[in-house]
This record gives sequence, C-alpha cells and structure tokens, in this order.
Amino acid sequence: VRSPPSLFPQEEGEVLHPRLLAVLPAVFAYSAAALAHAAHCMMSKLLLIDDEEDVRYSFRRIFDSPEIELTSAASGEEGLALIPVLKPDLVISDIRMGRGMTGIEFLRQLRQRDPKLLVVLMTAYDSSQIAIEAMKLGAYDYLLKPFEVPKLKQVVFAALKAARDMKEVVSYEPLLDTEDHDQGIVGRSEPMQQVFKLIGQVAGTEATVLITGETGTG
Repeated sequence: VRSPPSLFPQEEGEVLHPRLLAVLPAVFAYSAAALAHAAHCMMSKLLLIDDEEDVRYSFRRIFDSPEIELTSAASGEEGLALIPVLKPDLVISDIRMGRGMTGIEFLRQLRQRDPKLLVVLMTAYDSSQIAIEAMKLGAYDYLLKPFEVPKLKQVVFAALKAARDMKEVVSYEPLLDTEDHDQGIVGRSEPMQQVFKLIGQVAGTEATVLITGETGTG
C-alpha cells in the first residue's frame, strides 16, 4: 500500500505542498486575530474621573501602556454613564470637583449599582472624615494629592491585581447612613491615613478592636 504524499517537506530542497500553501494565509490571519483577542481580554480597563485636564493628561502619560486601556471622564455623572458601557476593572475618582457630584456621592451611587467595582479616591484636601467615609463606602484605597508617581502606580497596579484575583468573589456592602463628626482627627502622614482607612472599615461592624501601643495611644 502506497502512503499518501506528505504535506510537509521530507527532505532538504522540497517545498510545502500546494494545498498547505493555499490555507496558510487563513491560518495566519486566524492566529493573529486570536492573539489580538487574547491581548484585549488581558488588557486592564481603567476609568479616571477628574475635572482637571492637567490631571487627566498626567494619567495618560503615566499609564501609557499596552496593558492598560485608560478612559477619562470630567465629572461623576459622566463616569456613572460610562461604567455600564466600558465595564472598567478599576475607577479612580477625585473627591472635590468643580461641577456636579463629589467623589463621595459618586461612590455612594456606584455602590447602589455595582457593589464589587474597585474604586480609589483621591483629593488634595486632607480630612479624616472624608477618609473614613470613603472606606465605609467600600473604597479600595484613598490617595492624597500631590502623590508621587511610584506610589500612584503601586496602588493602581495592586488594585488591578485585586480586581483580577477577586472578581465575582469580593462584595462590598454600601453603608449609606453616615454620621456628622464635629471633631476630626488631625493627621496627614501615611500611618495616620492607614488609621483612617481601618476606622472606616470597622466602623459599621460589631467587631471588637484591640488597640495597642504606648500609654495614651487609645
């Protein structure tokens, strides 16, 4: 029984079979399309909400990467309208904007629609009440302006990794009833910001909190 001719070269000097040559363009086109689709699926989508064009431009420069698709909005209302269409992995929003809702109000409304979308808030105004409120509403993190680029990238990339790892797993429950604080806690340093975040995370729970440190810490 004679074996059928091979489509691939068997000896030096032979060429590919004409039938194989005919289908190669389609194979290469399909492979390229598959790779492009895979790359798009792996791309992280980042939504920035800030009313200052300088900030939006800076973010475009900082996150100019094939791994990140950055979309900008100039107000919280615009951001809320974009989210169902864009389906971002992470939202970064300023707290105080020149028009429309504040970042806190944006986060409050977002939590009613999507309790799992990660949000990082940023502001130039250091306030313990704002930091605590942000964390109570389920913000992933809170950044003070001006921030260093390495710190910003660290927070953003950590949040994007968390979004990938915990999608469909982590659920944030919005706490809509807030209290007015007559007296705030003074502190702008990084350790104090961590304290504000922890306060916000445990404030709405029944958990027992152990405070340790030198005399007077409590």
